[in-house]
Amino acid sequence: GGELDLFNRALGAAVAALSTGKPLRVIEIGAGTGSATGPVLTALDRHAPGSHYVYTDVSAHFVAAGEARFGARPATEFRNLDIGRHPH
Repeated sequence: GGELDLFNRALGAAVAALSTGKPLRVIEIGAGTGSATGPVLTALDRHAPGSHYVYTDVSAHFVAAGEARFGARPATEFRNLDIGRHPH
């Protein structure tokens, strides 16, 4: 809805402001459906070309859906991540 769209646009603007034109390394934890991912990737591609992005979620379903939606973007990885579990 409207509030979520507003938040996602603000997030994209914040990423653009942080980039100062230099590539960034970004990890999205709990990407879910990717509603915030699109505006962030757009901002990165416009203001910080060459940025590396890692899309993560605890659910393999959401990771696969994110890869189907954003997988054509270079320098983008898709991984399962459960921050509640200790990495071994």
